[in-house]
Amino acid sequence: MLVRVKYAGVNPVDYFTINRGGGKPMPHIPGAEFVGVIEEVGSNVRGVGVGDEVVIYNRLFDGTCRYCLVGHEELCVNSGLIGVVTNGGFAEYAWYLPPMY
Repeated sequence: MLVRVKYAGVNPVDYFTINRGGGKPMPHIPGAEFVGVIEEVGSNVRGVGVGDEVVIYNRLFDGTCRYCLVGHEELCVNSGLIGVVTNGGFAEYAWYLPPMY
């Protein structure tokens, strides 16, 4: 879904991403914590719609590793954070793929 960013917080993660050059892709847009309004949703997105205000869950996980399969996404072996392994919320708009539950 496409989110119009309203507010973005500054997190120590952003500081280290910027100062240590660890963000991907390059050039990189940091911003691990942000909120906004949904502008577009894909055909498979359920439970939210255009105009809804959202808080973005910034942890990314694969949903297929042994930890994800037992409900411990926070331990995912392929995890990452929005704003570090993807572009983040220090932008006018951000693409976000919500977790599939």
